[in-house]
This record gives sequence, C-alpha cells and structure tokens, in this order.
Amino acid sequence: AHSSSEVFLRERPLPTETGEPPACPLPKDLHERIVETIRAAGGRIPISQLADKLVWQSGSPLHAKYGALKKTVVQVPELLFEPKKVFTAEAFALELDPPKQLKTSKSKQQQKQQKQQKQ
Repeated sequence: AHSSSEVFLRERPLPTETGEPPACPLPKDLHERIVETIRAAGGRIPISQLADKLVWQSGSPLHAKYGALKKTVVQVPELLFEPKKVFTAEAFALELDPPKQLKTSKSKQQQKQQKQQKQ
C-alpha cells in the first residue's frame, strides 16, 4: 500500500533567518540526485515513484543508511513534502514559493512587539 503523497520541488529553498538557504544534512551527491530526479519528473513526483527511481525501499542500502525516504525528503530545503496537510491552491503556491514580504512583515511585527514590551 503505497502512499500517493507527492514530493514537490520549490521555486527556491526556504531561507533561514540569516537569509541563507538551510544546509542539507545529506551528502551533496545524494542531495543533488534527489532534486534532479524530481526536476526530471516535472517538479513533482509521488513518494512511491521517487523511492522506486532512487531504489530506496525498506531493506535497501539507502534505507539502511539514511532511514525512510519520507523522513529524509523533509530535510531537503528545495523540497516540499507535507503528507498530512491539505493545501488550497493559493496556500500551496505560497508554500512552494513564499514571498519575501512574509519574512519582512514578520520581523516588523516582532519589532513592534519588542517596542510594546519595553514600554
């Protein structure tokens, strides 16, 4: 019973608070292979197909070394994999390609709260 949950390629990785993309804990060659496999599939692929293409099933060398693929893809900043969430089309577009304004407005909101706390 394979899940039909899909893994999506983001327009760009989510930035950290420093503005830099988060580091991926996987080796660079494996990280690039995962991203390229999804890019070649048109930017989205069911997790079961990704596992087949990467030969990442239970008992495989990759599974033995890095664990379940579902738990590994969430560590890759270029990817979106949220199997327990349902997105509206608008929210999904924001999740894949978050606007820079969200980060800015969040920091302005934090600055406002800090000013209120000081008073």
